[in-house]
Order: sequence, then C-alpha cells, then structure tokens
Amino acid sequence: MPYYNIRKLQGKHQKIVLNEFYKAVASLKTKKEVEKFFAELLELTEITMLSRRLIAAEKLYQGKTFDKVAQELKMGKDTVTKVSHWLQEGEGYKLVVKRLKKSKKK
Repeated sequence: MPYYNIRKLQGKHQKIVLNEFYKAVASLKTKKEVEKFFAELLELTEITMLSRRLIAAEKLYQGKTFDKVAQELKMGKDTVTKVSHWLQEGEGYKLVVKRLKKSKKK
C-alpha cells in the first residue's frame, strides 16, 4: 500500500476525506457490492493484508497465543501485537469478530 502522510491534510479536510470513505463503505449493502468496491479500490495484496489482520483478531479472540497466531499466519509479532491491542482496547475488531462468529453459527 503506498504511503501517504495524512497529516499533510488540514484537520477539516482530513475529516472530509475520511468521512467520505466511511460513508462510501457504509453505503454498500451486499457482500457482492463490498467485493466489487474493494477489488477496484485496493490491490489483492492489500486486501489480503487486511484480511489476515481480521483472521488474526478472530484467532486471538478464540484464545490463541501471539506466537501461535504469528506462526499460523506467517505474520510478524508486531502486527499481531497491534491487532491484539485494538481487539482489547478498541471496538471495531470486537464488533466485527463477534458478528462473524454469530454469522458462522447460522
């Protein structure tokens, strides 16, 4: 994923740019729409990187150790640590992991 320093945007413009992105994602109604959007927005390697973080969150939520997750996903421990931090301290990963777990039971 190319690097862009978001701090180059002034606060107001930064909020506008991010808000547009979040609104665009929230407007998608089906899995197929999400697939099409992200396939055109991101490279396959970028989608894969994001997907692996989500899988790491699921495995950590299930109680697997950092080392086991890193080994299974061939992922750096720094990345697993970041995912774990947000899983514990944030809301987004927890929300998605719980919803995925619930949908897999159906």
